[in-house]
Amino acid sequence: MMDLQKPGLFVQTGPSTPRDAHHDWDEEARKLFQRLNIDAGGGRDKYRNVDAVYCHPTTGAKLFIGNQTAARSESVLVGEAIFHVVNCQDASSANFFEGDPRFHYRRFPVSHWWQHDGMDAPDGVLKFFEDGCHAWIADALAGGHNVMVHCLAGAHRAGTTGVSFMMREGRFDTATAIKLAKFQRPIVDPFGQLHELLMRLEAAYTAKGRPPTTPHRNFKTSTMANKSATAILVDAKALRRDHGDAILEAAVEVAKYFALGRGGNPPKTNEVSVAAFNTADSVNPLQARDPDQGRHVTMEQRLEKPGPNVFRLLSRPPGEWPAAGADDESGAVDGIIYAVDEIKARVAQLKYAKRVFVLTDDRFELADADGMDGAVAEFKGCLDYAVKTEGFGFHALVVGAALSDGCEWLLKAATKIAAKKTSGSFDLCGPADAAVVAAEACGRLGAATRAGKMQIRLLGLAVDVKATKLVKAAATPPLKKEAAESGGDVARSTANAVAGQTDDVPDEDIVKGWMYGGEYLPTPDNASSGHGREAEDDAGEACRVLGFAAESSHDVMTSLGDALRVHAADGDARGAAFLAGLARALTSAGAVAVCRWRNTARKKEEDLRLLVPDRADPEALVAHCVAHRAPFTDDLRSVADLAPLDLAAPEFAAAARGMVARRTLPPDAVAALLATNHPGVATCQDLLVARAVGGAPDEAGMARRKKARYARLAPAPVDTGDADDAWGAALKRTLESAAAAAAASTKKKERWAAAAPPDDGADAAPAADAPAAAAPEKRDELPDFDDALAAAAAATPFAAAAGAGDAPPPAAAAPPPAAAPMDVGGDSDDDDFA
Repeated sequence: MMDLQKPGLFVQTGPSTPRDAHHDWDEEARKLFQRLNIDAGGGRDKYRNVDAVYCHPTTGAKLFIGNQTAARSESVLVGEAIFHVVNCQDASSANFFEGDPRFHYRRFPVSHWWQHDGMDAPDGVLKFFEDGCHAWIADALAGGHNVMVHCLAGAHRAGTTGVSFMMREGRFDTATAIKLAKFQRPIVDPFGQLHELLMRLEAAYTAKGRPPTTPHRNFKTSTMANKSATAILVDAKALRRDHGDAILEAAVEVAKYFALGRGGNPPKTNEVSVAAFNTADSVNPLQARDPDQGRHVTMEQRLEKPGPNVFRLLSRPPGEWPAAGADDESGAVDGIIYAVDEIKARVAQLKYAKRVFVLTDDRFELADADGMDGAVAEFKGCLDYAVKTEGFGFHALVVGAALSDGCEWLLKAATKIAAKKTSGSFDLCGPADAAVVAAEACGRLGAATRAGKMQIRLLGLAVDVKATKLVKAAATPPLKKEAAESGGDVARSTANAVAGQTDDVPDEDIVKGWMYGGEYLPTPDNASSGHGREAEDDAGEACRVLGFAAESSHDVMTSLGDALRVHAADGDARGAAFLAGLARALTSAGAVAVCRWRNTARKKEEDLRLLVPDRADPEALVAHCVAHRAPFTDDLRSVADLAPLDLAAPEFAAAARGMVARRTLPPDAVAALLATNHPGVATCQDLLVARAVGGAPDEAGMARRKKARYARLAPAPVDTGDADDAWGAALKRTLESAAAAAAASTKKKERWAAAAPPDDGADAAPAADAPAAAAPEKRDELPDFDDALAAAAAATPFAAAAGAGDAPPPAAAAPPPAAAPMDVGGDSDDDDFA
């Protein structure tokens, strides 16, 4: 954790000409002193002999950058409790207290790095720094000992060494680490060969799987980048819990993005405020006019130009933050309202981009209300005020909460918020990923907000929650069509759309749940008497949650209403009515709605497809998600170390096992099954965790799946197992047999249609020389797939969860001699969804 002090002076010290490898760095330091108009031995009012640039997160030991004056002054060293010293000057320079047993020295002539072997390779660069001083410094700091790195001026050689250690511990890129060091010690100036060395170190870390969390690429900046205000809200109670350090690291990452800029771009904000919520006391200026304004909120920094104060505040240990309040005290709602009003009072009449970033570890701290429904309602009102009314961008980062059920809460909150055309985003992650996820989230928050859309990120995988009209689905099932044609009249819709169904839910409740979103939106009071088109804009909207599929791992998540509660024994009645209505409508249409999401480096797509539901297995609508890293398209390049996270709640487990056992279907299989209107299949290519072209969900498995997608292999790739081979072969035989049967049936009908029927009405074969007649203009009767699919399921691991083995395929399902290869993997990433 950094402990950053405000510098007294900022000086741009870049040289006008490049320096060679044999440059006299002592002379460069003397020139720098002359440019600063100070004496090398004095002038502390403008230039400090030693400055802290890093603080160990647990021991509190500090890393200092100093000059030769500090190195030779016992009073300075003892006063700062520095007894471990890294001498970055040449080997001929003195270690002034080498004979004193209290002091420990390490020589690191960094300017001679070019003389070492292997400096053109990542391993050589890392070895140079680790063996040279990094490991020694890290051990000393971990033991609670302060360390100083020094050269003559404490600017170039010692500055380079200090910056390199900041890159090691903070995972900064070179530019960000130099900026942070300059905040602490403005004279720090790695340039020429020393700057090249730092760039090689950054490249070495990236090559070894530790890329910086603040990449050095040049990004496009927002048009409002130079007119913006940002509020950072930190949960005081969360800081006292296990994930407090992770939350503060994420907060520093947010400040780095907005206050420093990224990749050489200007800062993203002009003014920053920092506040703690859930505090024992209320300390903020807005309470002077209203005692209830921002209850249990402590202002740490009022809006001011971004600078080292932000980092000093956010880098304090958790124990130095304001005391946490009781469990029943205010949550984030009062903190958000305070931040909005505080920024609004300062920049109300200016065209500022205004943003609020909330960091907490408990999803229930996002609202001050008892119970989930009350919390969501109050939080929704808070966001509606902040985002829609006042035009704020909003993001909440929830670190280390109960992740198994946190997904349910966030989905429910986001759907209700999006229904009111309010924008924002949530991130849910473990503590190890907090800083990385916060950096990625800043790119989204820095972009323009979109009304009517909430986005949830679960370790890099996105769920977009949108408000959409029920009558504007991609394909209109009968119930929805009836509702639209009748102007939304419940009674007329019910009579035609749900007649003859056998479930226990009343017909009128079905239509209400379907028309008005069931769990998503409250049913209007006048629903039973009908409401016309004129009210449709107000009451005829619902939210649908788009499932997502990560192309890199093929893991997915879908959500349909409050699925966890609907499938529970005591599930919500209105949510159950919604799902029952959906099942009825789509059964009539011979399909089940599935929203799929694809996010690649080249494009984003969403696709609504209709597949046949399995009425005997309602849990088939619920998919299990194991989140792995996915390609980012925002203001952060792909990060290699996002930890896998199992997001499945207990109620998802049975559905997940069943879906894995059934496997997935390639596009041609889906098309063939849809053509039969068969009601027994509820999955498609990207809807399950397991793949027909299988393998473990690791890099090797992903490579095999990619290969199959592009090569369109007929057999399953190597190492996928006998079960996958048997499944693929049996399904292929089944589909080919069905295709042959359909072709034979069509030919038979054509032959019979070409012959005139006998006078007595008896069947007769057509004459051999009879002219062929045109086929009638009507749809052929579709073949029945029931028997074929049952045989395929018996011969494959479709029912593996129940212990089914690999049985031989039925004789009736033999493939024709010239069958085309089956597409086992789907289209390439550049193609549309099948």
